[in-house]
Amino acid sequence: MKKQTLLVIAVFISVSALAQAPERHDMRKGNRHYKHGEYDKAEIAYRHGLEKDTASFGARFNIADALYKQGQAEPAEALFQSLTGVATTDMQKAQVFHNLGNAQLLQQKYEESIKSYKQSLRLNPADNDTRTNLAYAQVMLQQEQEQNQDQRQDRDQDQNKDQRQDRDQDQKQDEQQDQQQDENRDEQQQQNQQDEPQDKQDEQQAPPKISPQDAQQMLEAIQADEKQTQDKVNKEKARALRRQQIEKNW
Repeated sequence: MKKQTLLVIAVFISVSALAQAPERHDMRKGNRHYKHGEYDKAEIAYRHGLEKDTASFGARFNIADALYKQGQAEPAEALFQSLTGVATTDMQKAQVFHNLGNAQLLQQKYEESIKSYKQSLRLNPADNDTRTNLAYAQVMLQQEQEQNQDQRQDRDQDQNKDQRQDRDQDQKQDEQQDQQQDENRDEQQQQNQQDEPQDKQDEQQAPPKISPQDAQQMLEAIQADEKQTQDKVNKEKARALRRQQIEKNW
Protein backbone atom coordinates (compact mmCIF):
# COMPACT_ATOMS: atom_id res chain seq x y z
CA MET A 1 0.00 0.00 0.00
CA LYS A 2 1.33 3.38 -1.02
CA LYS A 3 1.99 5.68 1.91
CA GLN A 4 1.29 9.37 1.72
CA THR A 5 2.58 12.02 4.06
CA LEU A 6 1.15 15.46 4.61
CA LEU A 7 2.78 17.89 6.99
CA VAL A 8 0.56 19.74 9.41
CA ILE A 9 1.28 23.44 9.43
CA ALA A 10 0.18 25.97 12.02
CA VAL A 11 -0.74 23.24 14.43
CA PHE A 12 -1.80 25.72 17.05
CA ILE A 13 -3.38 29.11 17.10
CA SER A 14 -1.20 31.61 18.90
CA VAL A 15 -1.77 31.75 22.62
CA SER A 16 -4.74 33.82 23.50
CA ALA A 17 -4.12 37.39 24.56
CA LEU A 18 -7.57 37.69 26.07
CA ALA A 19 -6.29 38.15 29.59
CA GLN A 20 -8.03 40.61 31.80
CA ALA A 21 -6.72 42.34 34.93
CA PRO A 22 -5.89 41.15 37.61
CA GLU A 23 -4.32 38.05 35.97
CA ARG A 24 -2.76 40.12 33.17
CA HIS A 25 0.73 39.98 34.71
CA ASP A 26 0.65 36.17 34.98
CA MET A 27 -0.69 35.82 31.45
CA ARG A 28 2.08 37.99 30.01
CA LYS A 29 4.66 36.05 31.95
CA GLY A 30 3.23 32.80 30.66
CA ASN A 31 3.26 34.12 27.10
CA ARG A 32 6.97 34.95 27.38
CA HIS A 33 7.75 31.41 28.57
CA TYR A 34 5.54 29.97 25.82
CA LYS A 35 7.37 32.00 23.16
CA HIS A 36 10.71 30.58 24.32
CA GLY A 37 9.37 27.02 24.30
CA GLU A 38 9.24 26.79 28.09
CA TYR A 39 5.78 25.28 28.09
CA ASP A 40 5.92 23.86 31.61
CA LYS A 41 6.77 27.28 33.04
CA ALA A 42 4.10 28.86 30.85
CA GLU A 43 1.53 26.43 32.25
CA ILE A 44 2.46 27.39 35.82
CA ALA A 45 2.10 31.08 35.05
CA TYR A 46 -1.26 30.57 33.37
CA ARG A 47 -2.52 28.56 36.34
CA HIS A 48 -1.50 31.39 38.67
CA GLY A 49 -3.58 33.72 36.56
CA LEU A 50 -6.51 31.29 36.68
CA GLU A 51 -6.32 31.25 40.47
CA LYS A 52 -6.83 35.00 40.45
CA ASP A 53 -9.75 34.76 38.03
CA THR A 54 -11.33 31.31 37.90
CA ALA A 55 -13.71 32.40 35.14
CA SER A 56 -10.91 33.53 32.82
CA PHE A 57 -11.43 32.00 29.36
CA GLY A 58 -7.94 33.11 28.26
CA ALA A 59 -6.18 31.41 31.20
CA ARG A 60 -7.98 28.10 30.62
CA PHE A 61 -7.38 28.27 26.87
CA ASN A 62 -3.65 28.91 27.33
CA ILE A 63 -3.30 26.18 29.96
CA ALA A 64 -4.78 23.69 27.48
CA ASP A 65 -2.44 25.03 24.81
CA ALA A 66 0.60 24.61 27.09
CA LEU A 67 -0.47 21.05 27.99
CA TYR A 68 -0.67 20.13 24.32
CA LYS A 69 2.80 21.55 23.68
CA GLN A 70 4.12 19.30 26.45
CA GLY A 71 2.64 16.26 24.73
CA GLN A 72 -0.20 15.92 27.22
CA ALA A 73 -2.85 15.63 24.54
CA GLU A 74 -5.50 13.87 26.61
CA PRO A 75 -5.87 16.51 29.38
CA ALA A 76 -5.54 19.21 26.73
CA GLU A 77 -8.41 17.65 24.78
CA ALA A 78 -10.60 17.51 27.89
CA LEU A 79 -9.92 21.18 28.68
CA PHE A 80 -10.56 22.34 25.11
CA GLN A 81 -13.75 20.28 25.07
CA SER A 82 -14.96 22.08 28.18
CA LEU A 83 -14.29 25.43 26.49
CA THR A 84 -16.56 24.71 23.51
CA GLY A 85 -19.55 25.68 25.60
CA VAL A 86 -17.82 28.65 27.23
CA ALA A 87 -16.55 30.62 24.20
CA THR A 88 -18.82 33.53 23.38
CA THR A 89 -17.75 34.65 19.90
CA ASP A 90 -17.49 32.65 16.68
CA MET A 91 -13.75 33.43 16.52
CA GLN A 92 -13.19 32.06 20.02
CA LYS A 93 -15.23 28.94 19.20
CA ALA A 94 -13.32 28.46 15.94
CA GLN A 95 -10.00 28.62 17.81
CA VAL A 96 -11.23 26.16 20.45
CA PHE A 97 -12.42 23.62 17.86
CA HIS A 98 -9.19 24.03 15.88
CA ASN A 99 -7.04 23.26 18.94
CA LEU A 100 -9.43 20.52 20.04
CA GLY A 101 -8.89 18.88 16.66
CA ASN A 102 -5.11 19.16 17.14
CA ALA A 103 -5.28 17.44 20.54
CA GLN A 104 -7.38 14.64 19.04
CA LEU A 105 -5.08 14.34 16.06
CA LEU A 106 -2.08 13.89 18.34
CA GLN A 107 -3.87 10.88 19.88
CA GLN A 108 -4.61 9.48 16.40
CA LYS A 109 -8.33 10.06 16.92
CA TYR A 110 -8.72 10.88 13.26
CA GLU A 111 -12.49 10.76 12.99
CA GLU A 112 -12.93 13.00 16.05
CA SER A 113 -10.33 15.48 14.82
CA ILE A 114 -12.02 15.68 11.41
CA LYS A 115 -15.31 16.59 13.09
CA SER A 116 -13.58 19.29 15.18
CA TYR A 117 -11.82 20.84 12.17
CA LYS A 118 -15.05 20.89 10.19
CA GLN A 119 -16.82 22.61 13.05
CA SER A 120 -14.02 25.18 13.20
CA LEU A 121 -14.34 25.85 9.47
CA ARG A 122 -18.09 26.36 9.79
CA LEU A 123 -17.35 29.15 12.25
CA ASN A 124 -14.37 30.53 10.32
CA PRO A 125 -14.42 29.34 6.66
CA ALA A 126 -11.42 31.49 5.73
CA ASP A 127 -8.98 29.65 8.02
CA ASN A 128 -6.61 27.87 5.66
CA ASP A 129 -4.58 26.39 8.54
CA THR A 130 -7.65 24.51 9.77
CA ARG A 131 -8.41 23.38 6.22
CA THR A 132 -4.86 22.05 5.86
CA ASN A 133 -5.08 20.16 9.14
CA LEU A 134 -8.45 18.73 8.09
CA ALA A 135 -6.95 17.40 4.86
CA TYR A 136 -4.09 15.82 6.79
CA ALA A 137 -6.47 14.13 9.25
CA GLN A 138 -8.53 12.75 6.35
CA VAL A 139 -5.41 11.28 4.72
CA MET A 140 -4.35 9.68 8.00
CA LEU A 141 -7.84 8.23 8.51
CA GLN A 142 -7.76 6.72 5.01
CA GLN A 143 -4.34 5.18 5.65
CA GLU A 144 -5.54 3.75 8.96
CA GLN A 145 -8.58 2.21 7.31
CA GLU A 146 -6.45 0.69 4.56
CA GLN A 147 -4.02 -0.68 7.12
CA ASN A 148 -6.88 -2.15 9.12
CA GLN A 149 -8.27 -3.72 5.98
CA ASP A 150 -4.86 -5.20 5.13
CA GLN A 151 -4.55 -6.54 8.66
CA ARG A 152 -8.01 -8.09 8.46
CA GLN A 153 -7.10 -9.71 5.16
CA ASP A 154 -3.86 -11.01 6.67
CA ARG A 155 -5.77 -12.39 9.66
CA ASP A 156 -8.31 -14.01 7.36
CA GLN A 157 -5.53 -15.54 5.27
CA ASP A 158 -3.77 -16.81 8.38
CA GLN A 159 -7.05 -18.20 9.69
CA ASN A 160 -7.79 -19.93 6.39
CA LYS A 161 -4.25 -21.29 6.34
CA ASP A 162 -4.66 -22.66 9.86
CA GLN A 163 -7.98 -24.23 8.90
CA ARG A 164 -6.40 -25.87 5.85
CA GLN A 165 -3.57 -27.17 7.97
CA ASP A 166 -6.06 -28.54 10.48
CA ARG A 167 -8.01 -30.26 7.71
CA ASP A 168 -4.84 -31.69 6.22
CA GLN A 169 -3.74 -32.90 9.63
CA ASP A 170 -7.13 -34.52 10.27
CA GLN A 171 -7.05 -36.17 6.84
CA LYS A 172 -3.53 -37.42 7.48
CA GLN A 173 -4.57 -38.86 10.82
CA ASP A 174 -7.58 -40.57 9.22
CA GLU A 175 -5.35 -42.06 6.54
CA GLN A 176 -2.91 -43.29 9.16
CA GLN A 177 -5.77 -44.85 11.14
CA ASP A 178 -7.14 -46.55 8.01
CA GLN A 179 -3.66 -47.83 7.16
CA GLN A 180 -3.21 -49.15 10.69
CA GLN A 181 -6.58 -50.88 10.55
CA ASP A 182 -5.66 -52.48 7.21
CA GLU A 183 -2.34 -53.67 8.65
CA ASN A 184 -4.08 -55.11 11.71
CA ARG A 185 -6.62 -56.88 9.49
CA ASP A 186 -3.83 -58.34 7.32
CA GLU A 187 -1.97 -59.51 10.40
CA GLN A 188 -5.11 -61.17 11.73
CA GLN A 189 -5.71 -62.92 8.43
CA GLN A 190 -2.12 -64.16 8.33
CA GLN A 191 -2.44 -65.40 11.89
CA ASN A 192 -5.65 -67.25 11.03
CA GLN A 193 -3.98 -68.85 8.04
CA GLN A 194 -1.08 -69.98 10.19
CA ASP A 195 -3.41 -71.42 12.83
CA GLU A 196 -5.72 -73.28 10.37
CA PRO A 197 -3.35 -76.23 9.38
CA GLN A 198 -2.52 -76.79 13.00
CA ASP A 199 -6.22 -77.09 13.85
CA LYS A 200 -6.74 -79.64 11.10
CA GLN A 201 -3.67 -81.52 12.19
CA ASP A 202 -5.05 -81.62 15.70
CA GLU A 203 -8.35 -83.00 14.37
CA GLN A 204 -6.54 -85.76 12.41
CA GLN A 205 -4.34 -86.94 15.22
CA ALA A 206 -4.32 -90.70 16.00
CA PRO A 207 -6.46 -91.93 18.87
CA PRO A 208 -4.72 -92.28 22.19
CA LYS A 209 -2.82 -95.53 22.88
CA ILE A 210 -4.21 -98.18 25.35
CA SER A 211 -2.33 -100.45 27.71
CA PRO A 212 -1.90 -104.24 27.02
CA GLN A 213 -4.13 -105.08 29.97
CA ASP A 214 -6.94 -102.91 28.58
CA ALA A 215 -6.46 -104.48 25.17
CA GLN A 216 -6.68 -108.03 26.64
CA GLN A 217 -9.83 -107.16 28.53
CA MET A 218 -11.39 -105.69 25.43
CA LEU A 219 -10.44 -108.84 23.42
CA GLU A 220 -11.89 -111.18 26.08
CA ALA A 221 -15.10 -109.15 26.12
CA ILE A 222 -15.37 -109.38 22.34
CA GLN A 223 -14.72 -113.18 22.45
CA ALA A 224 -17.34 -113.61 25.16
CA ASP A 225 -19.87 -111.73 23.06
CA GLU A 226 -19.02 -113.88 20.07
CA LYS A 227 -19.40 -117.11 22.14
CA GLN A 228 -22.79 -115.99 23.40
CA THR A 229 -23.85 -115.22 19.89
CA GLN A 230 -22.61 -118.63 18.65
CA ASP A 231 -24.42 -120.42 21.48
CA LYS A 232 -27.66 -118.70 20.55
CA VAL A 233 -27.17 -119.72 16.95
CA ASN A 234 -26.50 -123.35 17.89
CA LYS A 235 -29.58 -123.46 20.10
CA GLU A 236 -31.73 -122.10 17.32
CA LYS A 237 -30.37 -124.75 14.96
CA ALA A 238 -31.09 -127.53 17.50
CA ARG A 239 -34.67 -126.34 17.94
CA ALA A 240 -35.22 -126.22 14.24
CA LEU A 241 -33.86 -129.76 13.85
CA ARG A 242 -36.18 -131.12 16.55
CA ARG A 243 -39.20 -129.56 14.93
CA GLN A 244 -38.32 -131.20 11.65
CA GLN A 245 -38.01 -134.64 13.26
CA ILE A 246 -41.36 -134.30 14.99
CA GLU A 247 -43.08 -133.27 11.80
CA LYS A 248 -41.61 -136.36 10.01
CA ASN A 249 -42.84 -138.74 12.68
CA TRP A 250 -46.30 -137.42 12.08
